[in-house]
Amino acid sequence: MYDSDLTDKEWEIISPIFIRTRKGRHLQKHNKRKLINAVKYLNKTGCQ
Repeated sequence: MYDSDLTDKEWEIISPIFIRTRKGRHLQKHNKRKLINAVKYLNKTGCQ
């Protein structure tokens, strides 16, 4: 876990954005929380 990772409270606030509203088959390849954490990490540390 990194300092830049989302807290549970932060994730609770933004997670509704990622709820699917369409019905049907959907293959989720990546965990959305992990993707957000990765973006926040890159934003904090830069892309060396």
